[in-house]
Amino acid sequence: MRVLICTWGHASHLFPMVPLAWALTTAGHEVRVAAQPSLSPAVERAGLCGVEVGGEFDLHDFYRRRVANLVSGRPEGRGATLDHDPAMVGAFAEAAKSMVDDLLPLARGWRPDLVVYDSTTFAAPVLAALCDLPAVRFVAQPDYFFHKSTSDSSGTGGGPLSRLFAAYGLENRKILDGPAFDTCPPSLQIDTTYPRIGTRFVPYNGSGIAPAWVHVPPPRPRICVTWGTTVASAGQRLFPVEAVTEAAAELDAEVVLAVSPQDKDMVEHLRDRVRVCFSLPIGLLMPGTDVLVGGGGGGAMMTAVSHGVPQLHVPQIADMPFNAAQLAGTGAGLVLERDDVTAESVRDRLAELLRRDSPHRRAAAALRAESEAQPSLAEAVHSLVEYAVRKGDR
Repeated sequence: MRVLICTWGHASHLFPMVPLAWALTTAGHEVRVAAQPSLSPAVERAGLCGVEVGGEFDLHDFYRRRVANLVSGRPEGRGATLDHDPAMVGAFAEAAKSMVDDLLPLARGWRPDLVVYDSTTFAAPVLAALCDLPAVRFVAQPDYFFHKSTSDSSGTGGGPLSRLFAAYGLENRKILDGPAFDTCPPSLQIDTTYPRIGTRFVPYNGSGIAPAWVHVPPPRPRICVTWGTTVASAGQRLFPVEAVTEAAAELDAEVVLAVSPQDKDMVEHLRDRVRVCFSLPIGLLMPGTDVLVGGGGGGAMMTAVSHGVPQLHVPQIADMPFNAAQLAGTGAGLVLERDDVTAESVRDRLAELLRRDSPHRRAAAALRAESEAQPSLAEAVHSLVEYAVRKGDR
């Protein structure tokens, strides 16, 4: 069987689907990853075969411009997020148009049997509809897109997506009609109405070499701090790295910053107080980590879930407040609003999470066990293939 995996934007949209691509390949299927040119290096490093489609869309620059109030410190920025920003959905739809023009000849020439796509790769369901291909949406975290889309009667997430479908003569199409390949543990997921092919989450955060100290049990509690590339692109005011560092010092804990090279200037003055790891996959740091502090990004959150690590999130953008709230609902983490961040408020929450008898630690262990109890990727691939065969025979 030929499977076309579609993604876009930046590597965090690709990474969760990489283990599925490996599992499909191992099962004997032919896989291609269709993505914008900027993602080609990440596709190659994952050992996958890619196809470049569409023009570039600088997602980081988009967020930087859209969160001007957030990083400005102006009063109108207090409490603001990009949660359900119509301009964001519209920009994503515009990016999809440039991808469809390249995807159509690819699909007609290579003739995939199945399309699997990241939830915000809106070009993929358009392609599937135009070419009459079975399509499965990949859900790697709490389903923010379903959560938002169900508030719109069209089921497409609002005007920009409806117009995208209409531009190709696809009136009244609903993105959420088909099944989802869902790696989120049920208790962390929201209630949904679509068919679900469930599987356990397998972390992939890119490739890297683990430093020797990672494998040595730390003498003090270890707090891993990461804010991801999206928050970093918007500006350092969005993440309370100073408050976390001060709080950890009061708790006699070790702080490890997992950051991108572009964050170097932002963290250089902290290097005498913390460990700084540039471009190290967050999964390599989880063994030996006692608490993860993050911005609510799905990749880091789900990786910590898979390791049973309790979490503290200070969410800011798009789906991040939603992710953090879902995690807090399981008891496996805490949420701190940006406007409430002080060294004292961070210290109190970290102290609560670090307690060996903390209910949050027990909840994190239970969530990990629940994730591990889900079907393996090999089992889920079998279900995925069965779905494609049934749809192909209709």
